[in-house]
Amino acid sequence: MNSITPSIDSDIIEDFLKAIDFTHFGLYMQDYGGPVGFRIITRHPEWLEWLIIQNTNAYEIGFTSAWDGLRNALWMNRTPEAEFPLYGFLQLETIRQIYLYGHKDPEIISPDNWNMDFRFMERPNARQVQMDLFYDYRTNVALYPKQCPVCIALKLSFLFQYNDNHYYLYLT
Repeated sequence: MNSITPSIDSDIIEDFLKAIDFTHFGLYMQDYGGPVGFRIITRHPEWLEWLIIQNTNAYEIGFTSAWDGLRNALWMNRTPEAEFPLYGFLQLETIRQIYLYGHKDPEIISPDNWNMDFRFMERPNARQVQMDLFYDYRTNVALYPKQCPVCIALKLSFLFQYNDNHYYLYLT
């Protein structure tokens, strides 16, 4: 396992925020930033003023069938055989589809987006780092029961966005 995990990242960011005495803010959390931010605000709910969540899971129901290879294979038993089909998520066409899926006007999205992401996948060990993150993501699920009640107890307004077609707004 590599040293890039939401748990480690949240500890580093939390220490930095304390060092600069930045303990009153709102958060915009997206993708892997969601697990990082949730860990921080679960430990320090008094720091949070508002929250926007985009394309990150905060609850079990957010897992679609696309997660089955992670949840039902990799997370249960990490083996090369469980990892192999998941490398398909790191291929150019899949990365491209992540940008285009559900968009009502996909031709306006610049190919630079997925081409740049794919170029990052070509760096040494980049795919292994992503596989390690896929595996580590299971640790976030165990925290869901602690995270959402913290936000609800704070009586915050939430905006959850999951691709162009799914928005959830909770107003206090």
